[in-house]
Amino acid sequence: MIHIGWRLAANPLYGNLKPNQQPYRTLVLTKDESSSVDLESLELIETAIRSHENSHVLMSPGDFPQDIDKDLRYIDYMLMEETLKSVGVFGQPLTRFARGGS
Repeated sequence: MIHIGWRLAANPLYGNLKPNQQPYRTLVLTKDESSSVDLESLELIETAIRSHENSHVLMSPGDFPQDIDKDLRYIDYMLMEETLKSVGVFGQPLTRFARGGS
């Protein structure tokens, strides 16, 4: 998609977590009106792909027990929250709930 004019809204390696440390990695793209290739986005995604390919132990979503997998999904969400707000995914402030229970 980057080759046809989309841009990354955040670095794919956000949170300084390597692919072997976190199986969830949200990518947010925005459409660039110019339809030209954004070289910064291209470099970021290519660096992320190389990092993924060079990881020795790759975890996949669902490889862990449900409670650990839920925590890993939550970490990904928390790291992407500001990016999601900045691109207009959330129209109003989010309410946080205490962990535990359901």
